[in-house]
Amino acid sequence: MRAHVQISPRAEKDFRQLDATARKRLRSTLADKLTAAPLPANLDVRPLEGLSPWLRVRVGEHRIICRALTAAELRGTGSTLGLYVARIVDRKQLHTAMKNL
Repeated sequence: MRAHVQISPRAEKDFRQLDATARKRLRSTLADKLTAAPLPANLDVRPLEGLSPWLRVRVGEHRIICRALTAAELRGTGSTLGLYVARIVDRKQLHTAMKNL
């Protein structure tokens, strides 16, 4: 079974602003690794301290900021698991990006 990944408009904008190499790596992670259920063991996913329910996924120099979708958000997707991707940022901008969520 595959998980549903919902990408926010802000994350789409973040994605479009990246160079081609970074977009390729992130596209692979978003399409293949984040949709796998369960998540691959080699995927670096960690909770953000003090910012529950937010998680960060490390992809090279970039971080995907996401959270699990609620049951209400999953209704109609045909999946029982899912992630909401809020932002895609450079690792140096992680804390600044979190303040604006």
